[in-house]
Amino acid sequence: MKSSMWTSSAYKQSYKVKKDVYSLVGDRVPVKAVWCTEDEEKALENMRANYSSIVEELTSFREEPKKQEVLNEECYSQISETDAYKELAKQESHFSMSIDEIRAELDRQLLEYAKGNEIKFSAENTEKKTVGVKRFGNPSKKGSATTKNRYGGIFKK
Repeated sequence: MKSSMWTSSAYKQSYKVKKDVYSLVGDRVPVKAVWCTEDEEKALENMRANYSSIVEELTSFREEPKKQEVLNEECYSQISETDAYKELAKQESHFSMSIDEIRAELDRQLLEYAKGNEIKFSAENTEKKTVGVKRFGNPSKKGSATTKNRYGGIFKK
């Protein structure tokens, strides 16, 4: 580690030794001095060692609302009273699972339920609406377009 008195910058440089000959390897990297207590240093080392697990847990907390949306989708409403669904709905059961894994598990439970029970499918009723015919003109007036014919005689030859 090299330090400069005038700029208060410090750098780390990797090197290799071959028969008492030193050669530099790679670029120098700026480093910073950290002033902390021994307890703080241990806590920092612990956080560095567990960084990946902390990131995974934070990601799981952020995805929790999306997981709840998947669990509450209407397509899974028929299995919502089963014991397997209730167990999966508990946060400690699905916390470590991804959204795709939860959806796959729910699909598996739905298929298992469908094999043993009757599944009711509902489709939206699309009723045909009748469309009325609108006639233009006042039929009570003599000589009106509707008294002669529908188009007021514009197609007569």
